[in-house]
Amino acid sequence: MPKWSPVLALVGAAALAAPVAFAQTAPASEPPANTAATAGAPAPTVTTSPIPANNAVADNARMNAAGSNPDNLPPSDPNRMLMRDVGATYSLGWRFWYHGVPTFIVGLFAKVDGPWAGGGGVVTGPEFVYRNGAVDIVLGVQYSGYYADYGHLRGLNEPISATEQIKVDLWSIQVTSHFLYGIRANRFFEFQIGAGIGAGGMTGRLNRYQARPAMTPSGYAACTMSDAMPSEPCNSNVNNHFADQVDSQGRGTGGYQENNWVNAGGGYVPLLIPWLSLPHMAFHIRPHRHFDIRLEGGFSLIGFYGGATAHAVF
Repeated sequence: MPKWSPVLALVGAAALAAPVAFAQTAPASEPPANTAATAGAPAPTVTTSPIPANNAVADNARMNAAGSNPDNLPPSDPNRMLMRDVGATYSLGWRFWYHGVPTFIVGLFAKVDGPWAGGGGVVTGPEFVYRNGAVDIVLGVQYSGYYADYGHLRGLNEPISATEQIKVDLWSIQVTSHFLYGIRANRFFEFQIGAGIGAGGMTGRLNRYQARPAMTPSGYAACTMSDAMPSEPCNSNVNNHFADQVDSQGRGTGGYQENNWVNAGGGYVPLLIPWLSLPHMAFHIRPHRHFDIRLEGGFSLIGFYGGATAHAVF
């Protein structure tokens, strides 16, 4: 091949590329060569089309915006965070918990004789949630049941002759507030931790009966007035804590009912009971922007509680 062949090839390539380059760099107002002889013809109008919204550049811009600040995206954007860290949201929901008072907690204040499962009850009611950033303020009204099956207790320093049989059917309506901070794991899930405080009035029935040793599963039977005597085990000189009737299991019914604080003679049933929870922990799940659920629990003043709450989110 002649030595000057590469030179000719380069010149040929430049000749092919020059028209394309000139067309791309020529001013938009310069008329094409075949129209230059047309005197007085108006210059053609050139408009620039906007970049289509679905091109790669625009798609990348949207993805970058979602990655850098997904909380601020429009509500309809699929990349928007459902569990938001900015702005305020409001929720209305219903809680359904169960709280229990284990035997070992009762044992801190009284001696438990024989098998006894402790007490507890359902906690349920509506709640309103104000969320701003990662903080939830939860205001609720709840029904709390305080129930315990038959048990036999006495003071920590009292003799066995002081044992009494109890049956608890108490309940309370309480106003509560919980304050929760969320640690977000992804766009629809977070872990929350916080505390709660509240109070409510209590009412219901608490039966207390003197108890005597008996051949029953618990080893005791409630004393009735027919068992009363001026000595142990059913000592009428001590108090009037007697049942009307006793079944074959030794369980009393009717008879003495413990008074509240202000009834005649006073008693141990409180008129006001606080709600204190520390800590309160929850798994907060929001699968849709208008619905969420909390799986939660904690330790209250007298026991443990746990359950679920569902909300409509606005």
